Amino acid sequence: MNKQFNERLLESTWQEIEFTIKNSKEIGPKPGFTNRWKMRLEDQRKIEQRRQAWIFVGINAITALIILGIIGVLNFPESSSTSEAFVGVVAIFSKLIIYLKMLGGVIGSIIKTIPGLLPSSWWMNIIAGFVLLFGFWTSTIRKVIVQQGVSQ
Repeated sequence: MNKQFNERLLESTWQEIEFTIKNSKEIGPKPGFTNRWKMRLEDQRKIEQRRQAWIFVGINAITALIILGIIGVLNFPESSSTSEAFVGVVAIFSKLIIYLKMLGGVIGSIIKTIPGLLPSSWWMNIIAGFVLLFGFWTSTIRKVIVQQGVSQ
């Protein structure tokens, strides 16, 4: 008898719950939530971009100071005046520029020589591979952007 009572009570309670669910409004965010969320997301991205830019500038500045310090340490012991030190630094930078130009010439000649060494079918396969990689990269970037909710 107690079991039948529990079943009837359960059935009537379930019907009340179904009625309440069917007649209630849809649950959704408060008005303006999406606009506030988008603005907050954009602000966070701007802050992150600024932070990354400062990190990039800082790393480059520290690297430049280290390179200049090394050049100074290598050059100052042999120079007796600041003008000699300045001339030494200019000479080092001149040598660096000459070496970079020579490296560019060597790389340029290698680039001019390589096409003749490989058959055209290999070049077509290499180009097709790069096109496929670019397509894969583009689709991956698109998926990431859509997942972040940037796309409209």
